[in-house]
Amino acid sequence: MYDAGLGDQLDKWRSGVGADPAAVEYAVDDDLPRRLKQIAGTAETNPGEAFADLVALTSLLNAAALSRPSILEKITKHVEQLRDVLEKMARGLRADSFDISVSVPVGLSVSVTFKVQAGQ
Repeated sequence: MYDAGLGDQLDKWRSGVGADPAAVEYAVDDDLPRRLKQIAGTAETNPGEAFADLVALTSLLNAAALSRPSILEKITKHVEQLRDVLEKMARGLRADSFDISVSVPVGLSVSVTFKVQAGQ
């Protein structure tokens, strides 16, 4: 069993030590909903920070999914919660639209779109 949740794996990944893909996969079902709830809370007061946190989490999941593609299947169970979190962030960032996709071999992708007018 793995006792290191997504937060611990994210810290390892950010520090360059590298995350354990098996530990990431193990943590997805139990820890991903909690992490997303935490990010959603941040989105209410600091949507930019929340988006950066979601991008980092997405990057970790994609890095782990390279050797454990079954992670992507587990993520699909949480797409509705991902959408809700991204919607809060997009609203806070005054984005025009947002998108989530989960696919193989690309992985999990989140995007926020802003319209830019010439001269502004």
